[in-house]
Amino acid sequence: MNIVSIASISLTATLATVVTVAGPMGCVAVVGNTVERTSHLRACSSIVHVVLIELASPADAEALQDDCWKQLPRCRGVINFDCGPHVDMGRASVDASYSIGVMVTFADRAGYDSYLEDEHHKKLVEDWKPKWKSCRIFDFGNPPAPSKP
Repeated sequence: MNIVSIASISLTATLATVVTVAGPMGCVAVVGNTVERTSHLRACSSIVHVVLIELASPADAEALQDDCWKQLPRCRGVINFDCGPHVDMGRASVDASYSIGVMVTFADRAGYDSYLEDEHHKKLVEDWKPKWKSCRIFDFGNPPAPSKP
């Protein structure tokens, strides 16, 4: 199965096949002109790695974001990523205690492991870790379906 990363889906015609898409919003299946979440079917797997970095100097946020955009697309195993500062949506319940948020998606554990060992990821961490005030890391995803005997 191919994993496809997309920002949005626009359906203007009926599709004759089922397309499974994994992206930052999870897994979806496109059947005809209907879009359905398929996480309950375990039709695809992915691992999402979220890093929330609070910098010692908030003035460095733009430079960190630029470095993420330069380094992360070059890392092995990455099928999608995004990064940016907190967006104030006027909700008091949303945690705003970070300078830059980074979200990286991998097809599977092998992709995740490749990313952790990739020279571009290691350089990014090495260059920026001394400038962190704090760093919180979250990993979640849809594990692959168990193999049938």
